[in-house]
Amino acid sequence: MSFALINKNNNNVCQFVATDDECFEVHEDYFWTDIPDETIDGMQPADFSYEPSNGSVIPVEYTPPDYHMLRQIEYEELTIEQQLNLLWKDMDAGLVPGKDGNWYKTIKAIKDAHTE
Repeated sequence: MSFALINKNNNNVCQFVATDDECFEVHEDYFWTDIPDETIDGMQPADFSYEPSNGSVIPVEYTPPDYHMLRQIEYEELTIEQQLNLLWKDMDAGLVPGKDGNWYKTIKAIKDAHTE
């Protein structure tokens, strides 16, 4: 039998130990509960929560990230400067219309003054 350290305030699992000897004295906001050994094989405490109604430690089910989050993660690899530079190069090559706009003219003046 293994043991899980539980936070009474939020039912989070804080730690797993394999034997009773590894359990240590804890603050009154925490307690140890026994769990089946196979519960923790290859898992981390953050992957579990405590269900007080039946005294079990259950896996946390995370919802997969939506496309907004997935896009945000991918965009973080491409800085604003890199994104604007890509846009500039496409506009400058005539791939994206807009050379008559103020944005293009302003950026062109800066780029002409400070070439790569």
